[in-house]
Amino acid sequence: MAENLVFNFKNQISIHYRFKPAVRDCRHLLIVMSGFNIPDPTVYDFTMLDHCHSAILWIKDDFGGLPAYYLCNEMNFDIEQGISLLIQGVIDFVKPADTTILGASKGGSMSLYYGLKHNIQNIITAVPQFYIGSIAGEDNKIR
Repeated sequence: MAENLVFNFKNQISIHYRFKPAVRDCRHLLIVMSGFNIPDPTVYDFTMLDHCHSAILWIKDDFGGLPAYYLCNEMNFDIEQGISLLIQGVIDFVKPADTTILGASKGGSMSLYYGLKHNIQNIITAVPQFYIGSIAGEDNKIR
């Protein structure tokens, strides 16, 4: 069963996450990044994976009640540093033979980002957003 936990980075940033240990000697870690959801954009995604045998780390993109793309708030990148420390800490704790990171939409963008940053061999992404922090108008020009 998954347990809801909080990692307090620098005693300033609360990173909410769920962790489910592996069962049946499975040596795989699955990291799940959330996409946008309605009506609550900060919910955990892919919770139906709870039955999988691998250890699972769900990371919630909830900073002050709003998503922050797991990166920053007001150009302060402590969120990114905290998320990276959490991911590396769980990898060090689980010591998996294989790790997979997955996400869709903003979670897909962040699975690419953190997957590459942490040299994770298996990255699953669906419809990642590429213009992070920018809004394209009808003419598709970045504003």
